[in-house]
Amino acid sequence: MFWPRLVAQYESDRPDLVTVVLNSDGFAELLERAAFVRRIAQNDREIVGAVRRAKRDAQAASVALASLENSQRRSVAALDARRTRIAEVRRVVATSRTAQSRARDARRDLLLRVRVSRVRLESEVRVLQRRQAAIARTLNTAQATQPIPAGPLPATTGGGMMIWPVNGPITSPFCERRSYEACHPGLDIGVPEGTPIRAAANGRVVLLQPTAASGGYGNYTCVQHTATLSSCYAHQQRFGTSIGAQVRQGQVIGYVGNTGHSFGAHLHFEVRVSGAISNPLNYL
Repeated sequence: MFWPRLVAQYESDRPDLVTVVLNSDGFAELLERAAFVRRIAQNDREIVGAVRRAKRDAQAASVALASLENSQRRSVAALDARRTRIAEVRRVVATSRTAQSRARDARRDLLLRVRVSRVRLESEVRVLQRRQAAIARTLNTAQATQPIPAGPLPATTGGGMMIWPVNGPITSPFCERRSYEACHPGLDIGVPEGTPIRAAANGRVVLLQPTAASGGYGNYTCVQHTATLSSCYAHQQRFGTSIGAQVRQGQVIGYVGNTGHSFGAHLHFEVRVSGAISNPLNYL
């Protein structure tokens, strides 16, 4: 009978012990209401305890969640950094592979050019060897058919029997080893193009060949001085004498040039004994 009222009171306001005592109709009801209040109080305590525990758990969960979020952010940042490093390593590897590929291509191209150059130089060496043999035969033939008797030649300022055909520095010494020849067959004297070339000694012009005939020598002249001794002048810009002409020591017989197998204006000067090359410095 009192339950509806008790429920209404509970729903309207939380009952306390005084309210329960004053509103009780009798001792029995008072006991019953007191027990009910104790149960309510106990229930409240349990609820408060549960709420406190739930709050603590929620706070702990929030802290744990924040820690997890921080850990996740650190993991994501570490993963991004790792991805960046991997991408950089891949870029470096790709660049290295590209460089290696280019280097291999460059080495292959260089090797091919070297092989082509070697074939060309070997061919030029063979041509030069044939030209040397032909020059020797020509000089020997000229000396045999029209020998010049051996005799004293005019004294020269160099101390030898010949004068310097041009005045300039030696840019390549006699018998210098090169990639295309084992022994450079004369002296290279560096002088400007057009410089007059003078006969090293008295003699007769026995060989006069243009570039088309002499090959690497360009415009080429040889003068026979004695029965065995000759001097030769290569890479001339143009000739200053003619075949069979008798020339005097110091007479202009041509002009310095850059014809034939030459890399700049200079005079290639040779001395030949019985057609074979000899060191010009022994005669200057």
